[in-house]
Amino acid sequence: MKIDVIARHFDVSEKTKDYASNEVKRLTKLFDRITKCKVIMEREKNDYHVEINLDVPGDFLVAKETSDELMKSIDNVVKKMLKQLDRYRGKHNKKNHASNKEFIIENEEY
Repeated sequence: MKIDVIARHFDVSEKTKDYASNEVKRLTKLFDRITKCKVIMEREKNDYHVEINLDVPGDFLVAKETSDELMKSIDNVVKKMLKQLDRYRGKHNKKNHASNKEFIIENEEY
């Protein structure tokens, strides 16, 4: 998985970029078919906006979070993306299992 960490309107330390990329790597434990990830961090007045964009097979997932602390925003947006990935994985597993069952039933009739 390719990870791009982008900061807009402020400078981010390498330590913070590494933290963000390590947190995003946790997503591959749940779903290993992620092709690309973009983490966008933006500062607006006293708030930090963090957005994660994921490219997964057949879809594009987006999660956003805003808070007054950058690390808190990163943690919360990763939690949101974990929930989205879990839902995505569940939907696609159900589709695959349903088609497999139909195939098995069709083969058993003969």
